[in-house]
Amino acid sequence: MFSSYVKLAVRNLRKNKLPSFINLAGLSIAIGCSIVIFLLSDFTLMGNRNHEHARQIFMLENVVEENGEQQVWGDAPVPLGPALEADFPQVERAVRVADRGATVQYGEHVFREQVRFVDPAFLEMFTFPLKLGDAAALRAKDGLILSASMAQKYFGTNDPLGEQVILTFGKDRQETFRVGGVAEEFSLSASFGFGLLVAYDKLFDLEAEWDDWGALTSATFIQVRHPDDIDALAAQMERYQALHNAASTNREIAAFRFDPLLNIPFSSASMRGSISNGSSLGSIILLASLGLILLALACFNYMNIAIASAARRLKEIGIRKAAGGSRAQLIGQFLCENVVLCLLSLLLGLVLAQTVFFPGFMRIIGETGFSVTDFFDNPRLWIFFLSVLLVTGLGAGAYPAFYISRFQVVSIFRGQQKLAGNTPFIRTILAIQVGFSFVLVLFGVVVTLDGAYQRGIDWGYNQEQTLVVPLDEPAQYARLKDAFSRHPNVIEVAGSVHHVGRATAEAVIEVATENYNVARLDVGPDYVETLRLRLREGRSFDPRLPTDREAAVLVNASLVRHLGWQEAVGQQIRYGDVVYTVIGVLEDFHYAAFNTAIEPTLIRLAAEDTFAYLAARVQAGTALQTADDFQAVWKTVAPGAPYNGFFQDDVFDNYWQGRAKSRQIFTSIAFVALLLSCMGLFGLVSLNIARRMKELSIRKVLGASLRHIVHQISRELILVLLVATVVAVPASYLLLKALLDAAGGYHMPLGPTPFVITFGVILLTAMLTVATHVYKAATANPVVALRDE
Repeated sequence: MFSSYVKLAVRNLRKNKLPSFINLAGLSIAIGCSIVIFLLSDFTLMGNRNHEHARQIFMLENVVEENGEQQVWGDAPVPLGPALEADFPQVERAVRVADRGATVQYGEHVFREQVRFVDPAFLEMFTFPLKLGDAAALRAKDGLILSASMAQKYFGTNDPLGEQVILTFGKDRQETFRVGGVAEEFSLSASFGFGLLVAYDKLFDLEAEWDDWGALTSATFIQVRHPDDIDALAAQMERYQALHNAASTNREIAAFRFDPLLNIPFSSASMRGSISNGSSLGSIILLASLGLILLALACFNYMNIAIASAARRLKEIGIRKAAGGSRAQLIGQFLCENVVLCLLSLLLGLVLAQTVFFPGFMRIIGETGFSVTDFFDNPRLWIFFLSVLLVTGLGAGAYPAFYISRFQVVSIFRGQQKLAGNTPFIRTILAIQVGFSFVLVLFGVVVTLDGAYQRGIDWGYNQEQTLVVPLDEPAQYARLKDAFSRHPNVIEVAGSVHHVGRATAEAVIEVATENYNVARLDVGPDYVETLRLRLREGRSFDPRLPTDREAAVLVNASLVRHLGWQEAVGQQIRYGDVVYTVIGVLEDFHYAAFNTAIEPTLIRLAAEDTFAYLAARVQAGTALQTADDFQAVWKTVAPGAPYNGFFQDDVFDNYWQGRAKSRQIFTSIAFVALLLSCMGLFGLVSLNIARRMKELSIRKVLGASLRHIVHQISRELILVLLVATVVAVPASYLLLKALLDAAGGYHMPLGPTPFVITFGVILLTAMLTVATHVYKAATANPVVALRDE
């Protein structure tokens, strides 16, 4: 019986070429996209499961409170990890992590790299297997372990073990390290890794005052003997909180908390100072929802076309019922046809995912390290395949199968059987398809328009014609400034410890006995003028005044609003042991990308021997040539260090690249959704026109005009589009507003423009999709359709 079902299914698929092609293509495209979305969601959800002890590892986080609001930070006091390991038998290991920039030199190769200092148990706690060397290298202060990519970068195919590498930290502090190990390629699910690993104890040689409760390290992890042991630790953290708060003058910790390693890929998205990469759970849910919508669109296509094409199979159904076929057999036959179609779609979708969608998505996000076939040993992927087959094969085919099998033999042969091709059910399904497409296309339109909106936001200063050179050590500033100031294209030169768009610091200030967390910039006396930061009231720094160097600050407008000051100039701010006087107020300026709200900020003067950046304003039209000249000067001042200068208007390039990736992803999904809807619309309209050809021909014989015929064919489609839009607009507005608000920062106001554009795109696409069919039906010779009457 089953084999006959399959044969009939294949025969009917070949016989009904247009409906079969539309269903096969639509399901294949939707399944291919959903496979990619599933793999990416699964990849994120399974983050850090590559570590053998993942369920026993927790990251220490701290909570800082300000005016009732909580901020979660990923750093922790330096002595806390060893203290927990010593005080609690439940703690099997504790590992601290600290990141520092360094210049790395091997032979003629010189690079600026991020060095990760870790305790020796790091490679015992985390599963980062070594392909060369021994993890014991971390027990020596001069030991160095490289990632596979770093080993390839410096040594190529040569054996790096035992090779000496020179690392330069800060003010010409050179240290020689010996390569003791090379890691295997990191697991794709790891949310953090490393490039260069050295012993944490080495950090105490470089920064002698680091071993105190007031100092913070980038991250601290503990491994407990059993996951339930963490509750006992969490209940006894107040004494360590008191130790830190007593030693810290900058930031008090309100509470410590332990975050499971498996949760870090999600919590890191909202955590400050996290060493981990990850995505919010909301973004994963959004991505999975988009995949389900695409599958739903393809399933709706099948349901509509299967019901609308039932007219071609009325005689087959009637004869089978007259010959004794039961309704159960008919249902089995139609479901079998759908399962066969879906199985073919699943195979073709897998091919599309492997050859088109996955490589395309990887090109967008910039990853090329894995493909669909890398996940074939993933049992969850096979469960997903089976689920898709059941949902699309049985779910989408259930209604058409039960509906068609209900036809009565007498009604079929008398020509009295009415089909549901023009019923409210089909119109409702079509409206839902259009509504889903409207939402997805609107997402793409909003992301595109919002990118253009953010491009037009005033940065709060003049970011053009400014060159910035990060310094390897402060002593370079004086020599570079002297050389750059003599350059004919240079207008102004200034130095700073922090830099707008690249680096800021946190500060806890006291105003009228209340504490506030603010951003802080330490700069040179000419920095405000060089970057053209705009003074709203008061004055800028005057280096000739000792009080300006010692106890004066500039604040931004956000800080003034936050504190509720009516008159800011002359107000007092305590930071640490110093009471500063506000001498001027700056207009708000974007010191971070536009997805970050401008926070209250203060700027104070810093000594030249602490500078980490040099900024130079140059003549208009001379930036490229001046940058080349700066690089030549750099080679004479720091011949062993790489030149990392950049233009200030490029400081947010990483952010813009991320926005461009988001735009490409959303517009691609919107295009696929629109394509699926149009394919279904094409098939449905073609079948409905074929069903109505006799009616239309009679209208033409009775004198109906071309305009009247076109109106008869297209009015229902336009009505469905209008109804779907009316329903989709408020729903999509609320959804988009919630998503934009959750994203934070600065985004475009949701006015009517994106909705009008979206409706226009969908209406135009729908009209173009059915235009050929409508024109042929309107101009067809009525004799052809009526000759058998």
